[in-house]
Amino acid sequence: MASPPAAAPPEWVVLDRLPLTSIDLPKDGISLSLVATPRISQLLVSPSLGLASGSVLAADPSGILLLSSSDPFLADSKSYVLWDAVYKISFPVPATPTETGAATGLIVVPGGSDHIYIMVAELSIRGSDVILRCFSTDPAKWIQKILQQPPQFKLLWCWCSDYALSHQGRLWWVDLLQGLIACDPFSDNPELHFVPLPSCCRNPNVQQSCRMGLSDNRRVGLSRGKLRLVVLSHASNSKSRIRLWTLADSEAGHWTLDFDLSSPVFDDIWTDLCDWKIAFFHPSKPHVVYFSQKQHLVAVDLQMVKVSEEDGVEPCSSSHVLAWELSLSLRITLLGPSPAQDTNSTSHFDSVPILSLRHTALH
Repeated sequence: MASPPAAAPPEWVVLDRLPLTSIDLPKDGISLSLVATPRISQLLVSPSLGLASGSVLAADPSGILLLSSSDPFLADSKSYVLWDAVYKISFPVPATPTETGAATGLIVVPGGSDHIYIMVAELSIRGSDVILRCFSTDPAKWIQKILQQPPQFKLLWCWCSDYALSHQGRLWWVDLLQGLIACDPFSDNPELHFVPLPSCCRNPNVQQSCRMGLSDNRRVGLSRGKLRLVVLSHASNSKSRIRLWTLADSEAGHWTLDFDLSSPVFDDIWTDLCDWKIAFFHPSKPHVVYFSQKQHLVAVDLQMVKVSEEDGVEPCSSSHVLAWELSLSLRITLLGPSPAQDTNSTSHFDSVPILSLRHTALH
């Protein structure tokens, strides 16, 4: 009798942004426990890394993670750790002064022959000044570049980057009230490109204090290779509304509205949307959005207007999880680790030469 076909490895996982510290790890050690969705994968770190109050800022499909850490001696600075989850290698990024409203992004691009190029970049905007800080391991230092604002951007009031995304060879900094600013940090002379949000979503005059909890009700993310925007709004008459757009033309800044659902369309499955918070998009199904509801993670199919039957629930907070698309080698570990592939392998800085991260040229 023929054996049943082997199960396809999961293509992505839900990763907890907040690492747990473990005294069982060696100095500067990092460990990853991968579990299939909808359970939440967890990163464990050594207390010596200072990541107790840090987070996972970005998780690239190549397997490179960007972690933020705090420097107890420099209150106004932030340091980072790059970790290769495939080869279990870490690389410390030195602390840098951090501007208010700045956000940090990670971009990884292929360089041929299994080489990759990695860049950590911060973008800060204060008045007419746009400052891009970039870090690569060669020459292993931060480089600062002063950039020109795009013409249409000068009309905006107060920009505040909520987070950054890597897409099509550029980093995209997201202001959830105004739009996106993109540039190629590898370029010698990066040019900024501004994409405003749909007009009904733009509100540049909101005070900074009113941004609290904004990411619970709107989110820009990636799904099936395109940037998407989902907005959950609540009217004074207790009517709720969910809208989802796709950035159809990034150069022209053209958004298309894919879904616009209002009560009572979804009343049968959502009793009180005020308790729902947007978590992330399904990486390959743009019509599926994940929400946290009373500390549970729920996948909602906006096309079928139902809770996804194949996804269960897991205690979580919407701002503390992200969808991480996995490289093939990491997908295989979810089917059952072999002695050569252990999802709980660790690494520490003492045994890692400065340029040995994945035996690549870091630039």
